[in-house]
Amino acid sequence: TDTAGSVDYGLQYYYGFEKNPTMPALASMATADGRHLSYERIHLFGGDIAFNLLGFAFRAEGAYTLPEDPDVNDYWGYSAGFDGPLPSILPDINVQIQGTLFPDSGEDNTHLLVAELSDTYLSEKLKPSVAFATYLGENDNFLYPSLKWTPVDNLSVKAGYRYFFGDEEGTFGQFNKNSYADIQLTYSF
Repeated sequence: TDTAGSVDYGLQYYYGFEKNPTMPALASMATADGRHLSYERIHLFGGDIAFNLLGFAFRAEGAYTLPEDPDVNDYWGYSAGFDGPLPSILPDINVQIQGTLFPDSGEDNTHLLVAELSDTYLSEKLKPSVAFATYLGENDNFLYPSLKWTPVDNLSVKAGYRYFFGDEEGTFGQFNKNSYADIQLTYSF
């Protein structure tokens, strides 16, 4: 990693095992149904960049993953986003996009967009926010309005509603009928 002016950047290389398992057709360690999970040995080439512009923090990173096994697909992964205060009395904004691109099979590509608007009131003791996530090009969505109250420095209470909607085959849409309200109590000591 290094810095050029106000831009931070870095390059990475990793040789080791994939963090997520694959399930090849042939198995040396089979489960009861004849399948097995294996952690593929990979080469990962990546880079990242971060900078501030017009009061916003911008970040991006990308990586190419090349499995040693020729039967396992190579892929590109990326994430990019920005966050910061909007002008005047408007809330803060945080927008991120992340995705996976498979050069040999465009059908498996994913692009997840996440955005959050938040603000603070009462000397930062009250924080309303609304988060939204969607898989671009699919009808697969998640909405999370919440309100966090911090009456003292080491105690907070957060209430929200997690609303899932979209195609029933989707990551979020499969929970269409399982949206729920939650309350979180956090005490730090």
